[in-house]
This record gives sequence, structure tokens and C-alpha cells, in this order.
Amino acid sequence: MKDEKKKNLLTRIVDEYKKVTWASASEVVQVTIIVLLITAFIAIMIIMFDFAFNLIIKNATTLLRSLIK
Repeated sequence: MKDEKKKNLLTRIVDEYKKVTWASASEVVQVTIIVLLITAFIAIMIIMFDFAFNLIIKNATTLLRSLIK
């Protein structure tokens, strides 16, 4: 009985996989390139914001130290 249920389940799984429309290789490459470009853009933006905030904090601490002395 359990073997029949397992076989039935596996048959249904295989049937569902046959219904799936898989992306072509060129579509996968195109989407991968887009994802990499967006990731690179976001990384560059984060680096720029980090640099800007670092500069602001450095200048603010320098200014505050000069005011305290």
C-alpha cells in the first residue's frame, strides 16, 4: 500500500514537472546579466553613500574637536 502511494506521488510529481515551461538558455543568460548589473549598481551606490557618510563624520568630528579645544 505504501509503495503504491509513493509511486502515485512520484508519478504526479513527474507529471507536474512535464507541465512546467522552463526558460531557454538565452533567457537565463539575459536575466542573469540583468541581475548582475543591478547588483553592481546597488553595490556602487552603497560604496558612494559609505564614502560620503564617512567624509561627513570625519569633518564633523574634526570640527567638534576644534570647537572643544
